[in-house]
Amino acid sequence: MNTKNPRLSSDRQKKIISLVLAYWKRLALAALCMIVVAGANGAMAFLVKPVMDDIFISKNREMLLLIPGAAVLVFFLKGLGSYGSEYLMNHIGETIIRVFRNSLYEKIIDLPIAFIHKEKTGVLMSRITNDVNIVKGMVSNAVINVFRDFFTVIAFLFVIFYRDWRLALGAFVVLPLAFYPIVLFGRRVRKFSTGSQETMADLNSFLHETFTGSKIIKIFNLESLEKHRFQDKTRSLFRLEMKKITANALSSPIMEFLGGSASPSSSGSAACGLSPEPPRPAPFFHF
Repeated sequence: MNTKNPRLSSDRQKKIISLVLAYWKRLALAALCMIVVAGANGAMAFLVKPVMDDIFISKNREMLLLIPGAAVLVFFLKGLGSYGSEYLMNHIGETIIRVFRNSLYEKIIDLPIAFIHKEKTGVLMSRITNDVNIVKGMVSNAVINVFRDFFTVIAFLFVIFYRDWRLALGAFVVLPLAFYPIVLFGRRVRKFSTGSQETMADLNSFLHETFTGSKIIKIFNLESLEKHRFQDKTRSLFRLEMKKITANALSSPIMEFLGGSASPSSSGSAACGLSPEPPRPAPFFHF
């Protein structure tokens, strides 16, 4: 398997960025939808305290009608923004994929016949059908996650600092530790994804050669050999996919552990007297 560096060159990165920026109107509208989603996430976090204090503790009748209505509106805006961002970014990604496939096909057709005979047919087919989907994931899913998470973090920071800035400072002790696993798992997932794409291209080439040469396989009684070769290739693909799944599966628990480790420090700060006011007993009130 080819183990070359999967990093894109600066020229290719600039080309992809220029293609994305060509649809800047849709990109700006998608960013606006992501801001709506982030604001809705922050609003839901902001509504937790009124729900606990005004409804469950104070048993305020007016808040009992007002807060659920506000929650419904927040969820509606979040769903609307999520749909808009997903649709617009995937529309941009699919458009870029179509441009890449057209240009790649034109490039391969214009190449000398010696190059086409030298390369495996399955590899050339995989370049057009499968490999370009990596760019789609980068344009749609990656951009959505980066922008939406960035705006969401800003919204949550506003909420926690508004509620209690002293307790919020405890989270920043753990925040620098979160960058290392993000970078580590990101590199591993990219490495295994590249290996999976190359293995899949080799598998497609093997299938093409097997099916087109089925008469030769039957004549020389090579069915058993080809079955073992195919099993070896699927085994390699399975191992790469499981390594990628392992990296993805470990990233979330580790990040949740780092995030949860900030809670004891914040709770400890509150126990040391940093809480602005002590908890009040809930009044006994019947509707």
